[in-house]
Amino acid sequence: MAGKTKKVAKKKPVATKKAAKKKKAAPKKKPVAKKAAPKKKPVAKKAAPKKKPVAAKKPAAKKRPKAADPRRHFADHLAALLEDDERVSSVAIVADEFALRVGIVGREGAFMVYLENFFRESREVDPDHRDAYVLERLGALFSADEESVSWEVGAERLLPVIRPTGFYVGLSANGQDPALAGCPFLPFVDVYVALDDDQRLSLVRNADLERWGVSLDDALARAMANAERLFAPPELCDRDVGPLFHVVADDSYESSRLALPGLLASFAGRVDGRPIAIVPERAQFWIGGDARPEMIERLAGMAEREYEASNRSISPAVYTVADDGTVVPLRLPSGHPCAHQVRLGHVKLALREYGEQKDALDALHERENIDLFVASVSGLQRSDGFPLTWAMWGEGIDTLLPVVDVVMLTRGDDAPAEDTFFVPFERVIEILGEGFVPAPGYHPPRVRLSAFPDAEALEALRAASVRLEDFHD
Repeated sequence: MAGKTKKVAKKKPVATKKAAKKKKAAPKKKPVAKKAAPKKKPVAKKAAPKKKPVAAKKPAAKKRPKAADPRRHFADHLAALLEDDERVSSVAIVADEFALRVGIVGREGAFMVYLENFFRESREVDPDHRDAYVLERLGALFSADEESVSWEVGAERLLPVIRPTGFYVGLSANGQDPALAGCPFLPFVDVYVALDDDQRLSLVRNADLERWGVSLDDALARAMANAERLFAPPELCDRDVGPLFHVVADDSYESSRLALPGLLASFAGRVDGRPIAIVPERAQFWIGGDARPEMIERLAGMAEREYEASNRSISPAVYTVADDGTVVPLRLPSGHPCAHQVRLGHVKLALREYGEQKDALDALHERENIDLFVASVSGLQRSDGFPLTWAMWGEGIDTLLPVVDVVMLTRGDDAPAEDTFFVPFERVIEILGEGFVPAPGYHPPRVRLSAFPDAEALEALRAASVRLEDFHD
């Protein structure tokens, strides 16, 4: 049953790539504030609680050196705690997976423990109790045996969850599919299949689907059907600036309701105007209508505040429904009093998620010794309040370029000023055609650029250039 659940998922470690090349100075504009990363508290060195022995006591574990990377330090520390646990026969760190491979006394083989959820959630626990908290969470895993769950049993326990794309960055040197069973839902937000029971929630892996002999579409359909049967619907909260609904079930799936087919669309006629919604963090789902600017301003402001404050954030953006009832980002026409505020939510989400992807790619390239520049997404807010994103494409640099509003092309620091200019991303696509399309294996999407435009194409791009003050999407 949904309700008393815990989360276990995986994510790759973050590292820093060596500078690829000195960049052209960014235009001096008011920067868009990025979401501040929560301060990471050091993991307390508290001894693990003693357990009743079930096997001969092992020799004391060797002390592991402290790692510079906080995730690696967390993995090292947790591995050391588990090595002192009498139930554990072996522990190995799987650095590329941000996971531990754990053997249990009396059980054949070993199982993987993916640490991302443990890492994020433990930061909210008092340092004096953090070790005990994590070990208690792991205790449920020691008795679990997901490999034995059949499709007939597992199908009844499947539920959908939504997470920001950066929650799990499934990247590999050859661009293989991620290990977790999920797919894109909205820009920078994905939907996954979860296996729920009374003790915990685990994300289903593609290997589980293969073992069951079912497709991702079939598993998601079953998860959605279970959710429609089990999830309590949103309830009316107030009518201060029009009817406002929210979820009060406290079942750890509040935000996931946004992914249910037709749910948001079903509020047409119950709210003023077209239904709009926010899911700033996992435990929040709010629905209003777009007829009154006051409601849009209220939801957009709430989305930004809650997103910034939460360690379990989903999105600071506002969403609505298309004509066919599917959920889509809210886009307001130029001149609408809330247009800039709503657009800023989408810009902040892009900045955060592309930043997570860049960190993961830089770490991957460092490990694989790949010389490839992963361009950052930069944001700015003009004097008129209009927010936008841009990224640099420099001559002579093998680049992975993100999808942004405007591309800054530059021939280098020694080139004349006219050799640095801005072109709307859509116009670059039109001019370069097949030479400017997303490369496979990158989510969110990136364009692989190994060669700078030739003279003819460069002149066409220069002719399409704009001043940032004049850009509008």
